[in-house]
Amino acid sequence: MHNGENGRGVTFVGEEKKKVKELLKKHQINVLASDIIPLNRLLPDSRPPRCKYRTYAHDLPTTSIIIPFYDEWPSILIRTLYSIINRTPRHLLQEIILVDDNSQMVELKRPLDEYINDNFPKGIIKVIRNPTRLGLIKARLKGWRESTGQVVVFFDSHMEVNIDWLQPLLTEVKKDRKTIAMGVLDYVNAESFEYRFNEGYMTRYGFDWRLVFFETFFRQDQIGATEEDVRPGTIMVGAAYAVDSKYFGEIGAYDEGMTVWGGENLEMSWRARNLQNNQCLDNHSYLFQAPETLYVDICHYKLATQSGYLKHIKSGFCLDHDGQGPIMRACNKRERGLEDRSLKFI
Repeated sequence: MHNGENGRGVTFVGEEKKKVKELLKKHQINVLASDIIPLNRLLPDSRPPRCKYRTYAHDLPTTSIIIPFYDEWPSILIRTLYSIINRTPRHLLQEIILVDDNSQMVELKRPLDEYINDNFPKGIIKVIRNPTRLGLIKARLKGWRESTGQVVVFFDSHMEVNIDWLQPLLTEVKKDRKTIAMGVLDYVNAESFEYRFNEGYMTRYGFDWRLVFFETFFRQDQIGATEEDVRPGTIMVGAAYAVDSKYFGEIGAYDEGMTVWGGENLEMSWRARNLQNNQCLDNHSYLFQAPETLYVDICHYKLATQSGYLKHIKSGFCLDHDGQGPIMRACNKRERGLEDRSLKFI
């Protein structure tokens, strides 16, 4: 079996190990390992056992996958493409849109175009090249505006998908176009490129008083009767969900003022929950870093659109920031004696 096949990692010793340390420091990922393992490698099936026997409707929404990149290592980007094409039903894959955010690596220019033309189905991968660097969020939005699929999925340029990754997400979106559906994220080790997953474990995401995104566990009342049941979530990862493309526009898409990744994890959740029908999929968002452990019902908050603050309905106070962290304050700027400034996602 080749190095990296079936999700196996690559081990280095001696002088190569020293070289790997240098590469990790420079790229934050072991590009040498990426170049060694197959571009279209097999992966272990990480689905819950009962999901392996589940079938899905044929007439699910068509999907556009948006992948911005900036100086991504070529073999990592190409492996992402192989993974999507190999494990996505062709009739559901409308297109893959690569948005080159003004990369400087020459390998990502004409050589990438030629490789795509020679090795992938014609017309399925489109490349948009930004003349100047726009940043992740604007690059994603540029890809979305060019997309033609009914559903859009935003991916990072260093991902691998597993078997039947898309159909469960599309099934939920088809049931309710206002659903934002996210799958379970497995892990690829940055040094060895070993594909890892924890059998029987599904990650729930949350945020604390500092608005810091983190991983946690599902409560017992959220798990459902079987392991393959859909579970409610409060926050999602910005590069791992499926959303109806028109609905994405209706809730305002991404905030173009964001220039780095991470803020969209919280932003999209608040947009989907509070700007439309205020329905909750998850009644409580666990917040810590407070004087005492408590639960705060996220659906008791709404965006006070006149001021731009996130307002707590019952108390009438707004979520604000005092320079050290999030606090609750009176929403009326006259009462506060402060200039009116919106809660910004950065």
